[in-house]
Amino acid sequence: MNNNSELTAFDASRARRAASMKISLAVALFFSLAWALLQWSLLAGEQFADAGIARAFARAEAAVCAAAAIAAILHFAFNAVAAVVEARRHHAVSRPASRLPILG
Repeated sequence: MNNNSELTAFDASRARRAASMKISLAVALFFSLAWALLQWSLLAGEQFADAGIARAFARAEAAVCAAAAIAAILHFAFNAVAAVVEARRHHAVSRPASRLPILG
């Protein structure tokens, strides 16, 4: 195999994973802030003081925001772990054979 093509594939994979992690972090931040704002509105807003359709909708919307934030955080964590595993695997493959201990 050509070492240059492996390095290029590894760099491309790393770039895709980094972009995916940045996007998932932005999505997690957005939905976490939306959830926090909805929770604050439910506690402090006069329009949500009484039980009704507005309060039920805000609670449902907060639940959707929380679920989206959790999914984005899990996606970020999965990609972070996968990046570490991929980097270790690439590092282990690229080690020269002369560093292996001599058995015998």
